[in-house]
Amino acid sequence: MLLIYRIFSFLMIPIALIFGLMGIIIFFMAISTNPAFLLMAFVLICYTIYCFTSLQFLIKVIIQQNTVRSSLKDWIKVNAYGTAFISIMFLLSALQSFTTSDIILRQQLGNMLEPQPQLGKQISVDVLFSMFKGVSTFLLIAGSISLTHVFMSFTLLRQYSSKFITH
Repeated sequence: MLLIYRIFSFLMIPIALIFGLMGIIIFFMAISTNPAFLLMAFVLICYTIYCFTSLQFLIKVIIQQNTVRSSLKDWIKVNAYGTAFISIMFLLSALQSFTTSDIILRQQLGNMLEPQPQLGKQISVDVLFSMFKGVSTFLLIAGSISLTHVFMSFTLLRQYSSKFITH
């Protein structure tokens, strides 16, 4: 289990960096134009914080066997809920795209291109379809890894509970 946890922890770091940047951009967009984007910014930033705090837990507590403040455990737990939420959303989105027929997806993507004739000249429905399938595959993999990592983190936090001290 620890080997998988280590691998998943390091696989999630590049995703966390991208999501962190996206979260900051969306946060400023939400403040300036659309407050409805605040939830998305919050969840993306939760994912980023979770990834880095769980990596810190992996390195300091599991690998180096150090004792750390219990606030690290709290940061992991709180942000794990946001990470689980976005991971479930990724999985549902990916599963929906894979269970929808290709004909319907192509039609919906074509309908998206119709009101934007300039975009329709630059990108075809086939290219958009393959990009959509690629993003769906990424979301399926990222969501599966992240959700598994969250469950493993909760198990390991209980297992290493003696390594957290309160000050």
